[in-house]
Amino acid sequence: MPRRVTIVGLGFVGLPVALSFARRGIVAKGLDVSEALVGELNAGSSRLLESDGEETITQILRRCLEAGTFSATADPAQAYLDTDAVLISVGLPVSEGRVDFGPLDRAVAALVPHLRKGLTILLRTTVPPGTTRRRLAEAVEAAGFTLGQDLFLAYVPERLAEGRAFAETASVPVSIGAPDPLSRQKAAEVMALILDAPCHETDSYEAAELAKLAENAQRDANVALSQELAALARALHLSSREVIRLTNTHPRVRLLDPGPGVGGACLPNAYVYMAHSAAELRLELPTFRAARATNEAVPEQLVDLALGAPRGNGRPKAAVWGLAMKDNSMDDRQSPALRVAEGLIAKGFLVSAHDPLVTGHTFQVATPAEAARGASVLYALVRQPGLDPVQPGWLDGLLPGALVVDARGLFAGLGDELRRRGLTLWSL
Repeated sequence: MPRRVTIVGLGFVGLPVALSFARRGIVAKGLDVSEALVGELNAGSSRLLESDGEETITQILRRCLEAGTFSATADPAQAYLDTDAVLISVGLPVSEGRVDFGPLDRAVAALVPHLRKGLTILLRTTVPPGTTRRRLAEAVEAAGFTLGQDLFLAYVPERLAEGRAFAETASVPVSIGAPDPLSRQKAAEVMALILDAPCHETDSYEAAELAKLAENAQRDANVALSQELAALARALHLSSREVIRLTNTHPRVRLLDPGPGVGGACLPNAYVYMAHSAAELRLELPTFRAARATNEAVPEQLVDLALGAPRGNGRPKAAVWGLAMKDNSMDDRQSPALRVAEGLIAKGFLVSAHDPLVTGHTFQVATPAEAARGASVLYALVRQPGLDPVQPGWLDGLLPGALVVDARGLFAGLGDELRRRGLTLWSL
């Protein structure tokens, strides 16, 4: 049974997984290319917004550091010393519709010199089908090892949602893909150290890889369907959220809510990863492509609403509440809310944005009320802790007749209050 593990990549997935091992007494070493991040973690500081019950990720980190079950390093030689298993959780960026395999290739290149007999390797990154075989299996075999005998390799995709990483690491079943039974067995033994749910095995790397993409792409397509349904409901002067609530009373139906688009590094990239493989096979994926196009178009459509809003003298101002890629998140990667803010700036608006969890943008201000002051249009794009539109004074600074664009249902049930204030509500 493995007693020492190495986790490669200490981001939104890697760090909670590493600490999940460490808090169960398994010695977990985290490897990351960012020396700044390594220093922060070894000093007992994490910026992630994760918790398990009342215990925050920072508290869990410090407890594991004190117990000696977790440490972080940027040195592969130190990370791989005496380890029993390696879990690779580095992301594959997407740029202009193309997959960047660079981070994974560099991680594999750093691992190869430290391979030894008996090691178990789990790839946990979301990847195009064929990646495990071409970029890991072939590298291991080229180094002189026989998979399934000398070393053991499996694809075991993560299924974690930001904000619920600790609970879902333990409770959400995983799939294990490997062509040989011993690699699947070894992978299951590693996962059993932190998982209290079943493992579902397949004898194919590619089946597990594609299944992971299908999970993400299904949600992307589901949201796209809700976006189009919302447009129809709005044209019929109906509440899309009420229509979806009624629809979801059917036990075999589960529509997701519409919103400002789909962001993050998971759902939008799923189509690109699938399209990468489809292009090699000369196949088309018209349904997934159409869903992606529907969700990609939403931020620009929301921006265009501001062009019809009443304006005061001088440069028009737009307020934005929420910049994260989804509710209750500090992650603004590929965020549709951020695209709305940037689109408004491109249209000539002065943008003031507030998000209690996202930082680092020059147009951010300290409070929702400050963002709204003097604005002719207010965008409510993300549900974040403390973003409550009924707080006294938050709307007082909006210009008379201002437009409120509610993409996440923050103003549900408040239409009468907005009309009393002389404001116009547009909602998804």
